[in-house]
Amino acid sequence: MIGTELHVTRDGARLRVALSPSAGRPTLVLLHGITDGAATWGRVAERLAGRYSLVMPDARGHGGSSRITGTIDIATLVDDAAAVLDHIATGPVLLWGHSMGAETAARLAGARPDLVRAAVLEDPPFHDAPPAESAGGDDDPHLAAFVELLHSVGDMTPEQRMAMARGSNPGWHDDELVPWADTKADFDTAALTLLDGGLGRDWRAAVAAIACPTLLVTGDAGAIVTPEVAAEAAALAPTARVVRIDGAGHSVHRDRFDATVAAVTSFLRDVAAD
Repeated sequence: MIGTELHVTRDGARLRVALSPSAGRPTLVLLHGITDGAATWGRVAERLAGRYSLVMPDARGHGGSSRITGTIDIATLVDDAAAVLDHIATGPVLLWGHSMGAETAARLAGARPDLVRAAVLEDPPFHDAPPAESAGGDDDPHLAAFVELLHSVGDMTPEQRMAMARGSNPGWHDDELVPWADTKADFDTAALTLLDGGLGRDWRAAVAAIACPTLLVTGDAGAIVTPEVAAEAAALAPTARVVRIDGAGHSVHRDRFDATVAAVTSFLRDVAAD
């Protein structure tokens, strides 16, 4: 549910930001994962419409934002997100990020506490795998197949994309499938360099720098964040709490939509009550 959009320019990149405003309500910024886009928050936006004023940026290389020129790393994404928040100038906001967006949210909360009131980190890439392993490695067949799909999805018909999305994500609601597939067609594969050991690096320092209330959301069916990592993250950030959603993998809110939204909104209500 997107009402309008704006564009923010930083360091030569034009960043598209989708908006679903709600006057007088708290601002909630939704940061998507790698290969996704603002459009993939559509079902969440529809559920939360009227309760929050929603801001959904496309990261550079994704959706309607500029393609990648030069190098890109997590610091670039953090600075981009900060530029968006400085532009909208609503004061400290609520953040909800998934995967790459969750790490962006965590690092932004630590680096710019003036901008962030609270953060929801949905299965960020926090792990202790060596860089080659965390990137999948050159011989990882799953990563290789996904990269091949990304290169071919732009040539697919809408029907082929839908079939691909349904086959890849059989448990998802239909409303999740079209934006997931369409954002793959809009993705600049140059952004895959983020997977080359960059995401998740030095995650402990990033978490320890967070002072605002934080909810770490993960799953028990193939999520990146293990129970051990979740416990360590909670110890590093005393303001953090952890929720583990039964039956969810890495895409927690798409795997178990109602349970995830309930957990997140409960946390945000607690933040508002403090």
